[in-house]
Amino acid sequence: MKKIILSVAVVATAAIAGWNYQQNQNKVEMSDLALANVEALAQGETLPGCNYYVYYDWEGSFGNTHLVKKCAPGGTSCC
Repeated sequence: MKKIILSVAVVATAAIAGWNYQQNQNKVEMSDLALANVEALAQGETLPGCNYYVYYDWEGSFGNTHLVKKCAPGGTSCC
């Protein structure tokens, strides 16, 4: 009886592994237009004069600190 249960478990595991492998073989190909759209979204949009890196820094004296927006050249944000 134990051999039968073990055999069924091995066959079920092999079947599940094969089904999972087959499901992962489905590849989706994107059209040239879709790829161009993805690349455009990944690059972002920059406006003229908007090439700053925005970061926040703490300023103030002890017990009276606050965050201040600061800009440094080299990014894609406007300040």
